[in-house]
Amino acid sequence: MIPYNADLPSGGISEVHDMDIMHQSDSDVLQCSLFYDPQNGGDAGPVYAQLDVCYLGRSEKIGIDLRKEDYTAQVRRQLRYWNLAGDELMKQVKSHLQEAIIQSISSPKRAYIFCQHGLCRMENDRWVYVLGDTVAGLPEDIEYAILPEVKREHLAWNPAQDVSQAVGELWHIFEMDQRTLLVFSFGILSALYSAVFDMDTTTFPVLAVVGRQGTGKTKIVRELILLYDDAQHPGCIMGQIDAHATSAALAETVKKQRDQAILVDDMAESADASEARERKRNIANILRRVSNKANQGKMTPQKKLDLQFCQAGLVFTGEFMLENPSDITRTIVISTDEPLVHLPPGLRVLAATAFHAFLQWLLPVLDGQLEQLREQLKKLSVQFEPRIAKNGTLLLWATGLFALFVTEQSFLSKDAVTDIVDKTCDALRKILQTQEEQSRKLTASVPKGNLCWYIRDGYSNRQFTIVTQKEYLTNNANNCLMKKGTLYIRAQTLLEYLCNYTPYVYSSVKKMNKTLKEEGVLGDSKEKRSAQIKINGRRYLKLDIKLLQQCAQQYTSA
Repeated sequence: MIPYNADLPSGGISEVHDMDIMHQSDSDVLQCSLFYDPQNGGDAGPVYAQLDVCYLGRSEKIGIDLRKEDYTAQVRRQLRYWNLAGDELMKQVKSHLQEAIIQSISSPKRAYIFCQHGLCRMENDRWVYVLGDTVAGLPEDIEYAILPEVKREHLAWNPAQDVSQAVGELWHIFEMDQRTLLVFSFGILSALYSAVFDMDTTTFPVLAVVGRQGTGKTKIVRELILLYDDAQHPGCIMGQIDAHATSAALAETVKKQRDQAILVDDMAESADASEARERKRNIANILRRVSNKANQGKMTPQKKLDLQFCQAGLVFTGEFMLENPSDITRTIVISTDEPLVHLPPGLRVLAATAFHAFLQWLLPVLDGQLEQLREQLKKLSVQFEPRIAKNGTLLLWATGLFALFVTEQSFLSKDAVTDIVDKTCDALRKILQTQEEQSRKLTASVPKGNLCWYIRDGYSNRQFTIVTQKEYLTNNANNCLMKKGTLYIRAQTLLEYLCNYTPYVYSSVKKMNKTLKEEGVLGDSKEKRSAQIKINGRRYLKLDIKLLQQCAQQYTSA
């Protein structure tokens, strides 16, 4: 790769053709360079121009977006003394633009310029990756440049460090605490956001690192996910914003990022109820915008619609988790209540170095890996709610990619890698199960019907183990008998079902039976027992299915 070190204007698009046209006057265009988008075909015209101009004895660089018609307005905004030499200069700008475009048609030489971070598919279907101020995957003989606003980001890797050593030390951390591998894998998944954007995923997962103060929530994200430094502000890390920022600031930060993760840090509890609600509302809004992969539009001062595209992963840290079932299913929650493994100094450099080498390995095989992901998404686990299952599939795919890189490059033995990956899969499965249960309980907190409705629903959805002969009841005390349209069920079995799967949580069988009597499905007996029927030495409630249906309908129609 041959860097092209032109001092480029901020804004603009890609690929350069230089046309040196020399004139000497008080207002003159000295050079005109045309920029082409590297992802467009070879027949596509220029979309941006950079001009070196000389006027009033001053030398200036100006940039013009050729997709817009207001050339004069664009130039005016970039020149301080426009009123003194503007009209004459503008005539020359338009003339030289036209001449440069005509001459560029016959010129085969192209030098690319990259104007956005992350994955880029070239016109020959080759994948490259813009890592801020460097580009991974470009052939050695291609000239390129990077726009200043992109070049501002610098990957915190160490080119002199041995990759095998970096991967080995990093994997040792993963071995001690599988949560660290899940966090690092989410960073990989976010780095490939634009590639998985069109997959069969209704949402893109959001990572939540939740725990008490001082448990290392922010540190683990900064060390393993936020791998870019701000070249304009030494010591500053790119992609981090405080959770107390306004919703507009959060939205603007998300809009600017592509193929990387954003950390919304420290969603802390607040003594003020209204402030706490506002914090939750802000994080929920940005969470849904990122996970939904939706475009958000706003009107410009010129009354034009400006569509803002989100192409970044989101991580937030905090002392508490969101409580909306929809938000819970969008997130993967990693708890730090159990202390994290000690994160050694220099871990961020190790992670960035390993990440750089990983991308170099991945780019030539990315299409094949994406096709495998498509197939995996077609075969989701029925164990989880679809959105949760897809989130888990995406994160495990990213984990598997890095594991495959480690084994194929012979950095570690296959057995050692497989062992940690299996443990990581188990850890993620437990996390998803916890979220599934939490979402289900919150969803069930709003009653859909009375007790009769839930009993009838449980029977219809096979929540009870049903037998049709009395002798089978002896095998398991929780078995239920269905005979002649009547359900015979142990009171304790019914109580456990109601407490675990419905919003009706009773502290005793007695209180549950009282409600069933009020709803009209249990009658009084001479023995003053609710469980009137005794089978094989055990007492059972006797519930008529038709009567349950009638009482449920009376409740829902009331």
